[in-house]
Amino acid sequence: MYKSELELLNKAQQLAGMTLSQVSKNQDIILPTNLSKAKGLIGQLAENHLGVTAPNAPEPDFPELGVELKTLPLDIRGLPTESTYICRCHSQFEPSWSDSRVWHKTQRILWLPIESGPDLALGSRRFGLAQLWSPSPEQAQQMATDWEELMEALNCGDLDQTGAQHGQILQLRPKAANSTCLHQHVGEDATLIASVPKGFYFRSSFTRSIAQSLWKCF
Repeated sequence: MYKSELELLNKAQQLAGMTLSQVSKNQDIILPTNLSKAKGLIGQLAENHLGVTAPNAPEPDFPELGVELKTLPLDIRGLPTESTYICRCHSQFEPSWSDSRVWHKTQRILWLPIESGPDLALGSRRFGLAQLWSPSPEQAQQMATDWEELMEALNCGDLDQTGAQHGQILQLRPKAANSTCLHQHVGEDATLIASVPKGFYFRSSFTRSIAQSLWKCF
């Protein structure tokens, strides 16, 4: 358990400059040749280093500090290579923005950049210098607006019609191994509807602004 944000940040910044090969070796984890069947491995290595014990819990990864850990893969131009997963969507259990998992997991984030790209061998990819971040008042307001609009659509039974094109900062995307992994939710007429589970993500267009400062830390 960390006593302060500074203590957590110092621990995270120990990874700066280290390759995935070095970090995985230190943790006795065999590094695959690619991430096609191990998409969560980079996050797992970071979580192991920092002592995260319940990464999928409703509260932030470091509940004592209210801080969430997010790795951010960046290409050779310093741009995010993918949108950033926040949490699963549980529409019927989140009555308001301030009570939502998304709110709790985005108020304070420890961003940990990692080199990425198809031409960069997995083992040689380096971690950058971690930074703590909080949304500006304007960003927080837009996130709340996005969440409320998306949740309204979900609670009206429009889950499958609420695509990734909606939302300026937040978006909803499928979060399942494949299309056969179905989740039941309540439709507008109170009937159960089976659909592919979805999760909330930060758009890569939004994380580009965050990536600009993180890329300088390699």
